[in-house]
Amino acid sequence: MNIENKTALPDYLIDAAATNGDSLHNNNNTSWDEVAAIISGLIGGGRYGLKIRIPHAFVMTFLFGNKLSFRRKLQVIAKLAAEHSINLASFACLYKFLLKVH
Repeated sequence: MNIENKTALPDYLIDAAATNGDSLHNNNNTSWDEVAAIISGLIGGGRYGLKIRIPHAFVMTFLFGNKLSFRRKLQVIAKLAAEHSINLASFACLYKFLLKVH
């Protein structure tokens, strides 16, 4: 069965649709696909870390940082968010790397 790729779907998904999903489990990924997956994990982990930590740090700092100046509160929020983002990004990158190596 020949399906034309008129969508933005990758070729392996189009091929899987044509063969009822049997080709989804083939390991035809190039090494560049693996590198792209690792970088995607790095970026996604960092983005998610910021998305989650900024509101939490904001609330906690303004609730319990009574003795801090406004400028210092913003510095603490930025430091906590950056630290959380880096930790999550490195974990996601390491996880994707270990999946590809194994």
